[in-house]
Amino acid sequence: PINLEVAAKGTYEGCERCPRAFSSVQSSMLTFTKTLIAGDSWGQLAVPIIEQSPLTHVYFLIVLTTVCIAVVNLILAAIVEAANQARIEGDRQLAILKEAQFVKAQEEFITLCKDLDMDETGNLSLDELKQGFHENTDFGSCMKAMDIKFD
Repeated sequence: PINLEVAAKGTYEGCERCPRAFSSVQSSMLTFTKTLIAGDSWGQLAVPIIEQSPLTHVYFLIVLTTVCIAVVNLILAAIVEAANQARIEGDRQLAILKEAQFVKAQEEFITLCKDLDMDETGNLSLDELKQGFHENTDFGSCMKAMDIKFD
């Protein structure tokens, strides 16, 4: 392994862990976590390996790029999830608002209909509806909004 060749040259003086940094999968994962995520000792460990074998530069760049993309992906996922939750909450608030507007409109319509019931029977005749449509501007506007017309 290249790392052992670099260590044999004495390049890692003062770094007890460097010669065994890539000795196993577990050590390699710890080394990458330490250097890529925490940014610890990147130059002390990777640069001598790259100088010994320049092709390893490609490997380290791929690992660095992969980790960066994973971190950006994680951050983006958190942002998208937060935006989705905000949208759901906004939709819920809009539904509550529409329900309140519907109830208010329904109450106003019932009040308008009671005002049109001249004989106070609790029923509106066709004549009362026509008269209300032409004489009561609020009722006429409400009927027009529902696309109901009296000819």
